[in-house]
Amino acid sequence: MYLAEEYLSRHSIESSFVKHTEYGVVFFRREFKNKNKNINWIFLEISYENNNVHPGIYRIKLMEPVHNGGKTGRLFSQIGYPVCLQWDEYEDWMLNKEIPDSSLWRPIIKQEEIILFAWEMFVYTQDSWISKHALDDDLFSSLNDDLDLPTRYKHYQNIIKKIFTNQDQDQNQHFYWTGEMMNFVKKYCHWWVKNKTV
Repeated sequence: MYLAEEYLSRHSIESSFVKHTEYGVVFFRREFKNKNKNINWIFLEISYENNNVHPGIYRIKLMEPVHNGGKTGRLFSQIGYPVCLQWDEYEDWMLNKEIPDSSLWRPIIKQEEIILFAWEMFVYTQDSWISKHALDDDLFSSLNDDLDLPTRYKHYQNIIKKIFTNQDQDQNQHFYWTGEMMNFVKKYCHWWVKNKTV
């Protein structure tokens, strides 16, 4: 917890707070699933590019998963153009910009749902591999929106154990899960989501 966060918390002050981040993400789920749209998940990617001579810049991209992208090694695709912010533009942009459209997309808040969101993207990007290695009830239940989060999470834990404790596991898929998707979970910008719900 940053000193400023601790101060706000100790004095019960509800206020927005922007953190510098070298790299971070925020997940968004489509508010109302659209059967005509393939993508129901997108994420905001924030990266800081240091410069030894001048102040660094923040680069902000909106990304979407690529269906079966594991076959080509291209898991994600950029939506539109990145936003480049100077250090003195970053705080205002993070506090005030509505990206993506909040009437269509909602940020993911709960930790279990963040992990399940990453899992859904993994399954989407590894479709061919999953269909050969993991078709069972735990897989389907982990992706079933009609089930509550704790039930889905339990099925997710079961299917992860099955596919990644297998001696024949594919190292690429293991890396995509641990090195890509779970890295998103670790770098999740909870502070940004909190700002939007204050």
